[in-house]
Amino acid sequence: MRASRDEVLAIAEGRSRSQLIETQRDQTYAQRDRDIAGAVRISGNLLLEDAHGGRVADAATLDRLVNDAGLDRNARTVVSCGSGVSASGAWLALREAGFADVAVYDGSWMEWEHDGLPSVAKPTR
Repeated sequence: MRASRDEVLAIAEGRSRSQLIETQRDQTYAQRDRDIAGAVRISGNLLLEDAHGGRVADAATLDRLVNDAGLDRNARTVVSCGSGVSASGAWLALREAGFADVAVYDGSWMEWEHDGLPSVAKPTR
């Protein structure tokens, strides 16, 4: 259930077939200018719908988010955020979406940035 910094580093450096999803909530993610290399972004706000009391998004929404991001439900999937909190909710949402092998990188962006590990400029959308 937990991914280590070394496991995420292997993803960032392209040495792992695992996939990494950045799930920080929009309001805090907007304050960053970089991402962990190799991460795919899915907003924690979309995985956990605040309008519905923080519940996991419905199945159709989860399917759309997963498909739009090009994720493989059968691959090892690591979720990250700013400090591990949103990633924990994302873990639950992805399990609901049919992902069997999901882990949380609880060090998340705070540890990654602090340690100066490989990052890339955030995509502009």
